[in-house]
Amino acid sequence: MVSKPNFCIGDSLKIRLAAYNGKPAAGILTIRYKKTMTYKYGCSDSQFHRFGPMQFLMWKAIEDAKNSGLGEFDMGRSDLSNEGLLIFKDHWGATREPLTYTRYPAPRIHRITDSTSLRMAKSFVVLTPTSVLTRAGDILYHHID
Repeated sequence: MVSKPNFCIGDSLKIRLAAYNGKPAAGILTIRYKKTMTYKYGCSDSQFHRFGPMQFLMWKAIEDAKNSGLGEFDMGRSDLSNEGLLIFKDHWGATREPLTYTRYPAPRIHRITDSTSLRMAKSFVVLTPTSVLTRAGDILYHHID
């Protein structure tokens, strides 16, 4: 008997995929919390952009939110330097809002990039043959297939 894993997120997280002739064209991840569905991540294969797979998936996600009685579809965070993503979201009628982060306690400023041991480690990795790095990765991360 195969048991289904019990995730605490349950049905709140959805991954939507679009394919064209059996090939993956795009995918998005949304998460629902209270009365809001939030678009978190998305990706697409540029060879399928002309078919609009991202638009299709977003439309389906918005439909799902509406049919579920949710009150808001949040297009998620965007880096201001990612102009393409901002334009994509603007075309959906999204409203831009600044997002301010505060951390408590404030992080200590630690200049690890200036440490001698880190500079030496970086130099070692750059000079190490790929085959050695691959083998080291296999040994260190043997639990990942």
